[in-house]
Amino acid sequence: MKFALNKKSPLWPVLLSALVAPGMGQIYLRDFQKGFFLLFSSLASFFWFSKVVTEQLDRVLPGTPDQWAQNPALMQDALKQIINENSSMYLTFQILILLIWGFGVLDAYFTARSHQKSSHLSLHENENTDR
Repeated sequence: MKFALNKKSPLWPVLLSALVAPGMGQIYLRDFQKGFFLLFSSLASFFWFSKVVTEQLDRVLPGTPDQWAQNPALMQDALKQIINENSSMYLTFQILILLIWGFGVLDAYFTARSHQKSSHLSLHENENTDR
């Protein structure tokens, strides 16, 4: 069974949005506004989460991040502690990221399908006018 990735296939934008970053499939489809919005939203969420985790670790652990990395067991215990203390915030982050990612993948698929259908319609219209 031979598998070829056709550039007009909805699979290509879906893979970009699912495996590279949310919004990349939309950018590939030239829906720049939606693509950059999804990309910015996912990056902003990630950086917000990183900032919050670092602040929480700074509160719990002594020293600097370089020193934290030298003791993985202590770091793991501290992460478990801050997640247990702020479980609703971490759940909110996970849901937010999953929603952005899921929307990006589904939207890339449906947008690509509509582009595919409109290109098929225009091909058929051109064939009919040529006759």
